[in-house]
Amino acid sequence: TFARPKHLELAAPNIVATVSDQSDGSFAVTLTAQAPALWAWVELAGGPARYSDNFMHLFPGKPVTLTVRPAASMTTEAVQERLVVRSLVDTYA
Repeated sequence: TFARPKHLELAAPNIVATVSDQSDGSFAVTLTAQAPALWAWVELAGGPARYSDNFMHLFPGKPVTLTVRPAASMTTEAVQERLVVRSLVDTYA
């Protein structure tokens, strides 16, 4: 961008995360956004996890899929419930 991130007027991206189980104990997480979500990242509340990617840009109409591997065994529902997705706009408060 031509402006520093602190000067950008970003709309709330309304990020949606869809979780699906993979056979090896990891989960595919597909992120979609209704508005640009710069420097988006995911966290798994309540426990450590490994992520195939973190800190990405999301754009409308261009879903991004990453792999989340929790340190402990979890169900798809538990991952969906504990998954937290944030972006630059969430740091403005």
